[in-house]
Amino acid sequence: MSEDKKSTVDENENLDPHPPEEKTIPTKKVAVAARVSSMSLWSFSVINFVGLILIAGVAFFLGHFTSPEQLDGSLQQIKPGLK
Repeated sequence: MSEDKKSTVDENENLDPHPPEEKTIPTKKVAVAARVSSMSLWSFSVINFVGLILIAGVAFFLGHFTSPEQLDGSLQQIKPGLK
């Protein structure tokens, strides 16, 4: 009976085609991947920050240099019945 259990254990061990040694990733590749992802995250953050500053600048420019009369006129041109 113990021989049957032993044979099933051996068969189950052979089901895994990759031994555990081949599944591990070398630490050098992990370090390079972590460095690349952190650089990408940093550049992504900088690009987002610059984009937000540009959007805020455009919104400020439009809000500061557009008078309500210009807005009313543009609405009158689109739909003459609005007041």
